[in-house]
Amino acid sequence: TRPKYQGRITAKNLLAAGLKVTLVTDSEAAFLVSREDQQEIDLVILGADAIGIEGWAFNKVGSYGIALAAKTDQIPFYIAATLLKVAPHPLIIEERPAAEVWEKRPKKLEILNPAFDKIPAELITGYITEFGILKPEKIKRAVKENYPWIIESLEFKVKSSKLKKERPYLSYLHLREKVDPQKHILATFRLETIDNFLE
Repeated sequence: TRPKYQGRITAKNLLAAGLKVTLVTDSEAAFLVSREDQQEIDLVILGADAIGIEGWAFNKVGSYGIALAAKTDQIPFYIAATLLKVAPHPLIIEERPAAEVWEKRPKKLEILNPAFDKIPAELITGYITEFGILKPEKIKRAVKENYPWIIESLEFKVKSSKLKKERPYLSYLHLREKVDPQKHILATFRLETIDNFLE
């Protein structure tokens, strides 16, 4: 998976939670969901890097194929994510460096290496959120009721192109958000190298 060790980290967390876990390569996931290998799958749950206000989701590349396989075989397909991931602005899919795919590629060979997929709302059965399970069409209302500053940010426009260039984070920050000690947890994070974490 991308990032490289995400599957290992997720597998460890699931095992620690007491679940029965099988790890597969990311390119194998859609094949498994299609039941071609006779695996019995009750439902599919993916995370999301971002959520669109109209109910679509951005997730790691390959997610769209998994969603299509689930739809074809009538398997419920859910996104588990906080509504704080609703994007206040249109998002652009990141293109990763071609060298990740082929460091010394032949001349004139073009390589596309997108990092994310966009999953249409019609492929999503529901969102598992901090406010319960929501249908994609209910996302906007739930955000408006619980995180109104995100809706306000949809109206926010950065007028200066120079400001956009110098402060690209404005495209995904939830502007005007207020910290409420009754609803928010303030945390300090400590980072470790991936090798130390895995070993």
